Amino acid sequence: MTPATQTLKKRKIAFTQHEYEHDPNCQNFGEEAASKLGLAQEEVFKTLLVTDDKDVFVAIVPVTGN
Repeated sequence: MTPATQTLKKRKIAFTQHEYEHDPNCQNFGEEAASKLGLAQEEVFKTLLVTDDKDVFVAIVPVTGN
């Protein structure tokens, strides 16, 4: 489980996890996810979490960087 999914589960927020087999030689995880899940890169986002002592901050950024 990723930190993002752990936080969602802890806060009882519904989500759907889409899994694929990761290629250890792949350097771009977002492009790999889009390709293996059959999605356009514009439909795939990275979720970044940062925490301090009391808060969780979430950033969602597109795989395309746009």
